[in-house]
This record gives sequence, structure tokens and C-alpha cells, in this order.
Amino acid sequence: MDLPLYKALTSIKIEEQLVDAVIKAMDTHIDAGISRSVIPVLAEIRSLAAKVDAYAGVKADQVARKRWMIDKLFTVVATVVATVGTTIGALKVLGYL
Repeated sequence: MDLPLYKALTSIKIEEQLVDAVIKAMDTHIDAGISRSVIPVLAEIRSLAAKVDAYAGVKADQVARKRWMIDKLFTVVATVVATVGTTIGALKVLGYL
């Protein structure tokens, strides 16, 4: 209960039960107004959150794709190095080098 409002209403000789009812009705009205005002804000926040989540998902996919390409690049380089080393070793054994 809002104390200043209660004091103001009781000072003009309104019964306590009526004062409580008026304050409760005003609180309900204010709460409903605030709720109506907050609904568009919450919708905008949800929309922005969805956009951020979608952007984060795209970024995560890009990072995963880059890691996969780097992994494959290292695999190819390691395979080439091993093949060249084996070839040089075989050529030395055969006496070509």
C-alpha cells in the first residue's frame, strides 16, 4: 500500500476499506499500464536476441570451417613432406642421389 496516498485519502475522511480498495485499484491499473508498455520492449529484446544468436551461429560455423581448412592444409603438407622424404630416401637407396 502506498503510504502517502493512504494518508491523503484518510485525511479527507474516506473509510479505510474504501481507501484500501482505491489504492488496490490504482495499483492494479498502474501495473496493467506498465505491463502494456513493456510488451513491445520485450518483443524487441527477443528479436535482437534472435539476431544475435543467428549471428553467433554464423560466426561459429565460419570458425569451424576455417579450423577444418587449416586441419586439411596441415594434413596435405604433412603428406607431401612424408612423400618427398620417402622418395628421397628411396632414390638414395637405389643410387640415384
